[in-house]
Amino acid sequence: DVPPRTRPPCLLSGRGRPSFASALCGAWGWAGPRLGKMSDEAEEEVPLEEAGEEVEEGEPAGGEEVDAEADADAEGDAEGGAADEGDADEGEAPAEGVEGEEGEAPADAAEALIEDAPEVPAEPLAGGADEVSRRPSKQSLGMSRQVSKLSLGSRRPSKITFAEVKSEEDDKWKMDPEFFYDIDSPELALALEEGEMPKEASTPARFLGFDFQRHYNLVWVSTEEVAYITGHVICFLNVVTNERRYLHGRDSGGIGGIALSADSEYFAVAERSTSQPPNVYIYSFKNMKLYRILRKGTERGYASVKFSPHNKNQIAVLGCAPDYMLSVWDWKNERLLLKCKAYGQEVFDIRWGQFPGMLTSVGSGHIRFWKMALTFTGLKLQGDIGKFGATELSDIVGAVELPDGKLVTGSEYGRLLLWEGVFVKVELMRGSAEDPRKVTGTPHDKAIEVLFLDTEEGCACMVSGGDDGYLRWWPIEDTDEAEADYDLGIVEYGITMRKEVRLPPMGEEHDHFAPAHIHHVARSSDNNTWLIQDNRNGIVWKYDKNSGACTTIMQSHSGPVTGSLMLPLHSGLMVSSGLDGTLRTYNVSAEQDHEVFMDRRPDVGITCLVAVPAAVDPNQRTISAGYTDGTLRVIVVCKDGFVLAQALKPHTCPIRQIAYTLDGKLMATLGADNTIFFFKTHGLEEHAVPIGFVHIPCQINHFSWHDDVGRVLLGLEDGTMIELMRPVIDDIDNSESYHIHLDYRSIVPELPEPEESDEEEEEGEGGGEEGTEGENGAEGEAAAGE
Repeated sequence: DVPPRTRPPCLLSGRGRPSFASALCGAWGWAGPRLGKMSDEAEEEVPLEEAGEEVEEGEPAGGEEVDAEADADAEGDAEGGAADEGDADEGEAPAEGVEGEEGEAPADAAEALIEDAPEVPAEPLAGGADEVSRRPSKQSLGMSRQVSKLSLGSRRPSKITFAEVKSEEDDKWKMDPEFFYDIDSPELALALEEGEMPKEASTPARFLGFDFQRHYNLVWVSTEEVAYITGHVICFLNVVTNERRYLHGRDSGGIGGIALSADSEYFAVAERSTSQPPNVYIYSFKNMKLYRILRKGTERGYASVKFSPHNKNQIAVLGCAPDYMLSVWDWKNERLLLKCKAYGQEVFDIRWGQFPGMLTSVGSGHIRFWKMALTFTGLKLQGDIGKFGATELSDIVGAVELPDGKLVTGSEYGRLLLWEGVFVKVELMRGSAEDPRKVTGTPHDKAIEVLFLDTEEGCACMVSGGDDGYLRWWPIEDTDEAEADYDLGIVEYGITMRKEVRLPPMGEEHDHFAPAHIHHVARSSDNNTWLIQDNRNGIVWKYDKNSGACTTIMQSHSGPVTGSLMLPLHSGLMVSSGLDGTLRTYNVSAEQDHEVFMDRRPDVGITCLVAVPAAVDPNQRTISAGYTDGTLRVIVVCKDGFVLAQALKPHTCPIRQIAYTLDGKLMATLGADNTIFFFKTHGLEEHAVPIGFVHIPCQINHFSWHDDVGRVLLGLEDGTMIELMRPVIDDIDNSESYHIHLDYRSIVPELPEPEESDEEEEEGEGGGEEGTEGENGAEGEAAAGE
């Protein structure tokens, strides 16, 4: 009688059930009583003497050869033992790898679990029974297993290692490292919609502007080059030579996020789509060849993408509306590892923590802490929502992890929040210089959206940037002692400010700029050059940390662009308008982007822009712009800037459209309140003379002049149209009021009947009379409407 394979008692959980470690050992082919380190480099067999069993003379030890019969017996024992050992109360651990919720778990996570396990001395189970009874799993409840009995002469440890199981599992997903996609392949081409022109029909020459509304829209890709997103294109800007190169997006909805791997070998582009699930395209950065495509990670678009700093094969991607999915990929093999809903509201960013398997997502009114955890059923992505407690709820944009694992985030109300675990531990405030614990105010006057770590005069600090235009340095050591007084209900704690920098700097050179809204800071690899995204002025500032110099490297509209036009008689001169209240001119004939001059109106935005007809201005350098406050401004473009010719305020709401007649004698403006104001136009002096306005009790989507008869055609929201008679100036009396009345007629377009297919015609046979009545009725209704 030979005692069966024993296992250390410490691997048994309550009531003799196999623990999780024991289940893993059985699934991965562990055949000895000692739980030790198992790796590709050390696959040594454990001699039976070390297992506490006696080996009689003439019997083979663990490392000796056995005959064919003994080999067969040993293989049968290994199969029976593995099946027996893999049985656990909470489920079985699959032998080929641990599966996660949506994908299979990375094998190195389980391997780390084995490597960190301590050695356990071998002790036989009490009683020395020939058979070991184990509680069956849920899948095999009610069934019994007979443990194979093995003679001592044929027993030897199994040589199945975790590395072999890992290799077998990876082979299913492994892709050729030398494989690249052919970007001209028809499989990668998007299906064109009806009437859509292919991309090859036009050749883009230049892309102007910068998306200042996008968070984190600056990524350093080399010591001199930075990447940013503008529309459907990624621009690579050399900050030294000011040269640009472009990478076009492949999906139909623009670019959602970009990232560069830690070794600068690969560049990830997470896109958005309007017609199908978007993809994440990963390029070889040296030659921009398409290397990998990650598919079906979200429904409509991505908000953020980050390469893992701990595992070069992993990448985290965060989706945006409507599903807000967070996914972790083995990107080199295009393999989805984990997938989970990040939150139910807008999410801004996903970032990896300083410890492996830890992530943090931030967004509208929330922060969430994620952990990749190995459970009985496989690798899971577990997320805990941050608890604000007594602290006011806030959107979270900026966050930084401290060396001790705590997290500091910004807030909408200018306070720094120190998180410990999932709770706000304390609110960090500005302390006085004499007594730092005495609170004198908030760290910033407005929202804090930027946080990162830096060193100032040998002191480790965290840097905060806010909507008030300041960068401020705060010592990390002050946060170690930060504690709230919950007994008195005080959650504020004062810390010392070591340094501050205002953007733009004070001085005559920057007097015409407002304090910056610091939206993002991108630092070069040597930490000497900082690029600062200013959302208020529409500027990317270049800050030299050593000298403190601050210069402009890019200017653009900080909000949506609402209009653009070319001046025909001035080659290459383009004028654009935006909701940031600026008019900008560009010389697009120059080799590099060149902004000539700008006009800014504070606290208002430009909603529409139109050129004055040549019949009024033969030089064709006069424009009319409508503003959000209802003001109409007529502006002349001169050699050294804009000159205001006339300003009127015909509306009390935003102006949505401006239109001239072809002969230039009349002009009309459309307000958001559905009023149309008519003007008589002259030369540049007293350009527009008010005639009067009419109010339409329906939403007007668009209007245009009928140049042949001079009438105005209005397109309404309900699908109808109205034709207004042209105002006759001699018949209008506006001495008391500009509210006038014009004759009109309503038009209901007669829509064509849809063509019926052959199947519908066959189905409709036998019911022809009813069909005829329906058609006659439709025609009569259309005629009545007309």
